[in-house]
Amino acid sequence: MDNIKQIKFLSIDIVARRLDISRETTYRLVKSGQLKAHRFGKSIKIIESDLLEYIEQSTITVCQ
Repeated sequence: MDNIKQIKFLSIDIVARRLDISRETTYRLVKSGQLKAHRFGKSIKIIESDLLEYIEQSTITVCQ
């Protein structure tokens, strides 16, 4: 039970702000399965470690 207290849940709004994208785009990422999310009643939350994993997987190499 103590492990649950250590999990940091983020709202759709916070994730959108951190990624500098719209709420709608954030919802699309969740709906497409690209970004893991959890539903609690009517609320959708993203675990911070899942957001970091998404960012890591989205890394690209820019060729010059």
